Amino acid sequence: MNETEVYIATKTVLKQIGLKLIGGQPPNGTDSFPVIEIPDPSILTKGSKGSFKPDLVAFCPTRQKIVIVECKPEFSLNDVEKLLLASDTKRLGLFSQELRQRGFEKKHGLLLDSAGIRREQIILCVSFKGQLRTISEVSQIAFSGDSTPSFKTNLEEALG
Repeated sequence: MNETEVYIATKTVLKQIGLKLIGGQPPNGTDSFPVIEIPDPSILTKGSKGSFKPDLVAFCPTRQKIVIVECKPEFSLNDVEKLLLASDTKRLGLFSQELRQRGFEKKHGLLLDSAGIRREQIILCVSFKGQLRTISEVSQIAFSGDSTPSFKTNLEEALG
């Protein structure tokens, strides 16, 4: 599976477990989702320099959780580190502003308090072809097979 195939299969899995896809940055312009950025708080200039742009952002309305997903053809420790950096408190504040400016509260039923997104509302996830790894901070979707991939995930546990 290449990155585009992992991305497409991941979208299917997220929908199967009841999540709404609300944005992301697909590989090779695969979709027309809005690009959602998680700005770097140390860069104060306008534009997206230093911003993290997740491959997929999904929302669980019943649990009020946001799932941020990075997709790769194989497991990437760099993606795990990137996701952990993106969940920093200051970045989550800027992420909250981004979601508010784009009207995600009304459009998708996202409930944000005055402080914005709390860390416990965020689920970080990597998606790839391979076997699930032992990582506690980040959920995973692991695909096997090529023509009709099957998957294993621990994402549902994180959703509660």
